[in-house]
Amino acid sequence: MRIDNTNSFFFGENVKLLQQEEMKTVAEVFPEFQGKQVKLGKIDTETVKVDLSEEGLSSVEKIQYLRKAVQEMPDSGAVNFQELMELKEILPKVQMDPVYSHFEKIRDSRYGFLNTETEEDAVTNLQDVVTSWMKAYALQYDALVKAHADGSRDVYVQNYGETTESGNFVFHKVELAEDMEYMDAAFEKAGQAISMMAQVHENRWQVRNIFHGDEPLGIDLPENYGDKLQSIMRMAKDMFVEKYNVGTYKNINAMTNDISKMTITLLKEDTVFWKSMNRLFSKP
Repeated sequence: MRIDNTNSFFFGENVKLLQQEEMKTVAEVFPEFQGKQVKLGKIDTETVKVDLSEEGLSSVEKIQYLRKAVQEMPDSGAVNFQELMELKEILPKVQMDPVYSHFEKIRDSRYGFLNTETEEDAVTNLQDVVTSWMKAYALQYDALVKAHADGSRDVYVQNYGETTESGNFVFHKVELAEDMEYMDAAFEKAGQAISMMAQVHENRWQVRNIFHGDEPLGIDLPENYGDKLQSIMRMAKDMFVEKYNVGTYKNINAMTNDISKMTITLLKEDTVFWKSMNRLFSKP
């Protein structure tokens, strides 16, 4: 296979893969590449421009592997057909960033727990903001546990820095314990999102007071209030997980309502903090 000076190649019917005496076209092995032009970046960069439909490659790992395989392909065009076939089964299941994948699910599902009708109201009610994130986490935690239990969770991640003797990437299936570590990291991102939202509210109060003459915030905010918000959410999450793991919850409503109640109870333990945060998140 020849790669021209534009670092591009075309998957056509005339490109052959060798499997002993059997000849296979790339289009036969990878039908999703049929008629697609793939542009490859330099071998030492992580940035790859790919012109593929949604049915084509869907993750950077797949692009990286394919790029490496083509760059190292002998002039004869022969490659390890068996390795390509094995990777074809795994690559659609590869997740480039399982932490962010979990975070996206938490973030997107929280909207179903909001009690407000407008986007502005959705970010100016402290109790609604915090409990929607916590309920969404509980929902996704439950879904993850059940997916591993029934075997429907079939996800692989790359062993970064590790390759086979022939130089191919190595992947492994994500088991429950590892997935829970990713979920914990995703929860931390949710806490950071609320902390950043609080900072945005503080900036908004200042801008509206200075440039629009609106009333000032009128309170002294607690030091490191964002960190304290995250700490309280983390405590409520740990309490939830402990109760979940001993079979406390009989249904989803009981589960989401309880994590919400625990979170608000912890927030209200410090009355000064509770009042100041409600003021911060309110409308000017």
